[in-house]
Amino acid sequence: MNLRKIGHTLGLSRSVGLERRLTCTRFRLMSVMNFSVSCPVSAIYDPPPDFRDVVLPEDEKKRRLQFYQKVPVFPAGVKPPKMPKRLDYMRGPEPVHTFLLHKQFGVQGQGKRMGGGKGNIHHYTTPVKAGRIIFELAGKMEFPEVESFLREIAGKLPFPARVVSHDMLEKEARVNKWEEQNNQNPYTFEYIIRNNMLGCHSWISPYDLLWFGKYR
Repeated sequence: MNLRKIGHTLGLSRSVGLERRLTCTRFRLMSVMNFSVSCPVSAIYDPPPDFRDVVLPEDEKKRRLQFYQKVPVFPAGVKPPKMPKRLDYMRGPEPVHTFLLHKQFGVQGQGKRMGGGKGNIHHYTTPVKAGRIIFELAGKMEFPEVESFLREIAGKLPFPARVVSHDMLEKEARVNKWEEQNNQNPYTFEYIIRNNMLGCHSWISPYDLLWFGKYR
């Protein structure tokens, strides 16, 4: 369809400035009419992302997550060992796995345990500390493409978890550092505990002496 026919369709009169006015309406035509019109899209749409820095393993098997059994298999005649629940394994922040190895996207735990029990072994659990990266996803993709199903997976985990990206973690670290450096109130929770103000050491939790109320 040429510009003259488009002008009659839109009710524009034939004049010298017809082509100039049609140039202003080309972007509207693309969304309401079922045909393509040539237009300079570089001024409107961002260029596609550059994935040259994404390096995938050459072996295709190494790109996939491994399957792990829910219950460990012991040799014949060997009973599963019993041990205390050790809730201290689940307390506090995660000291190691707190960043995305491939600097893209993943699911992060927010610090809840996966059950417990006494007596005979009913099931096995894994301690998950706050801030631990549960798994991550990397490749030639953007965050909006993977956010929906990562959020669905995070919602099915037996502990609170959230979807994170490398940019989100870096931004949170910068914000926390800025708030700490620009805090105008000298009487922070950490200052009060360190100086045992009002004799707080006699009634606060011993874990508050380690993490100053940030974790339980």
